[in-house]
Amino acid sequence: MTITEPATYGLACQNLRSPAMAQAHQHNDIELNYAGEPLQYLIGGRPLTLRAGLAAVFWAAQPHQLLVRGERVQMTWLTVPLAQFLTWPMAAENVRRLLDGEVIIGARDVSALYSAGHLRQWEVDLAAPDAARRELVALELRAFITRVLQSPPATPDGAGPAARSVFSQAAEMAHFIALHCHEPLRVKDIADAIHVHPHHAMGIFKQALGRTINSYLTSSRIALAQRILLTTDASVAEVGHRSGFGSLSRFYEAFTAHCDVPPSAYRRRHAPPLPAGQRHR
Repeated sequence: MTITEPATYGLACQNLRSPAMAQAHQHNDIELNYAGEPLQYLIGGRPLTLRAGLAAVFWAAQPHQLLVRGERVQMTWLTVPLAQFLTWPMAAENVRRLLDGEVIIGARDVSALYSAGHLRQWEVDLAAPDAARRELVALELRAFITRVLQSPPATPDGAGPAARSVFSQAAEMAHFIALHCHEPLRVKDIADAIHVHPHHAMGIFKQALGRTINSYLTSSRIALAQRILLTTDASVAEVGHRSGFGSLSRFYEAFTAHCDVPPSAYRRRHAPPLPAGQRHR
């Protein structure tokens, strides 16, 4: 499988009425979303709803997908390349939370610190060729993300209707994949988890999430490998094994296709300077 998604979107901002995403994707950025109205997601196999007026920050290396019930939803989407984010002075514990896949939601008063006018101005400034304006946005965005990460925990809403729709079945499979991607999974194992035939499982997964089960499984394994590379001292061979790849050659091939660099170079480029004792095997 060749993955053609961008490794990073760079320092970017868009204010838009967004349609649903055709399929889950992933990129090596810290992403901040601000909900102009309730946003429904599948992030790392976990469905959640972000309430209107709240901001959420997460590491976009994990497969994630915006789901729209209706025509389009109003939102602001910002990305900061992981390499740039890791140069910012952040509490090591907050960096660890993001690298461990947590979606961190700002309290309402923190999320409201930056008005719609601020967000529109960031989009204008980041589209301009003026480096000074881009640096100003980076400073303001760093302050916003820092406040979100330091705010009291906020809980997302549930994942929508309880009816066992095609989407809810696909979401159950995505969640199962996220929990078990380090294991030697087959499509049959994933289908058995929700008690459907493998052919039916493949059909509803593609219909609901826009990609095959095996593609999503590979993406989940790559995301896990990225996390292990950046938070442990495990050897590259061990990282490949712990993230579910059956061979070292397959791990190198898939990881390099997605991240544009092999695993060892990715670790050298991005490993955060965590305090002694926080990196482990």
